[in-house]
Amino acid sequence: MTLNLKLAIATVSAVTLLSGCAESQTFGQGVNTVLNITVQDIQTALMGTTNTTNTNKGSTGQLANNRADWTPYLRSMQAGCKIPDLEQIPSQYRSSIGSIQRQGDPNREGEDVTMTYNLVNATAFGYSLQKIEQLQGYEWGHVRLYFKDSSFTALRSQFKPPQNSSYDKLERSDASGYQFGSEMGAVVMTFDMQNRSITCAY
Repeated sequence: MTLNLKLAIATVSAVTLLSGCAESQTFGQGVNTVLNITVQDIQTALMGTTNTTNTNKGSTGQLANNRADWTPYLRSMQAGCKIPDLEQIPSQYRSSIGSIQRQGDPNREGEDVTMTYNLVNATAFGYSLQKIEQLQGYEWGHVRLYFKDSSFTALRSQFKPPQNSSYDKLERSDASGYQFGSEMGAVVMTFDMQNRSITCAY
């Protein structure tokens, strides 16, 4: 029904009720009734029958659908802490990067460089992901994932150490992570509940 037609019906209803009220000498009560009905009719005509609750739910669902899931790109970290190439981030993830911070000069030999990717509306492995930090030193470095809360620790069993080789072996494996190898170049994976992060260091 169009807005004009709804308003017309509301006006006719008001006139009809006023006439009846005048004849029955209940004009005072009739006016109140007419005013209430007319206001409701006009509000309905102007606002329609949109359900505000459903609209809000739809908006929330749309936001959830727009989340960037970094899981495929970061999955290699679950297999022996293999580090993804954060210098060549695919376009489907870039829209969730709110800002990038850099500490250190990459052109200065031997200087540590830390890149921090602050994320917006992003997830990884089913948990809300706040930022990704990458440190590159002379012969060391790490990639650290920061999560919204400590519930990410449920992922611990999904992060596997590298396979034993003739040179290195698994030195430690517990709830806080693992260490593979004992010399320079050892791989250390850390679940840090206090900082809400997972770190793969090498």
